[in-house]
Amino acid sequence: MDAQLEKSIAAHKVTYRGYEIRVKRDFGNQFHLIDGMPCMWGYVVVKDGCNAMPGAAWFQTVKDAKRGIDALFDVGGADAASDDHEWVQSWYRRVREAA
Repeated sequence: MDAQLEKSIAAHKVTYRGYEIRVKRDFGNQFHLIDGMPCMWGYVVVKDGCNAMPGAAWFQTVKDAKRGIDALFDVGGADAASDDHEWVQSWYRRVREAA
């Protein structure tokens, strides 16, 4: 891929409810498959420079990332985020229900 295009894509950010949704490529020259389709890019949700989603979740689209942020608030707000297994499971169920 052209270096200028890659730099432009990496600079793309969307702000939503106080979080940044950023394009991220973290697969080197390889890709992974999602439903049989090659994927080289994903979206991450960042707050203060750190991945803000449980399990450092990646999303396929900006719309999916927004659902993840909404689910974060739905299960107790962003300040409630923790490593507690039950809380993370609640967040995960909420994201799946919203899809």
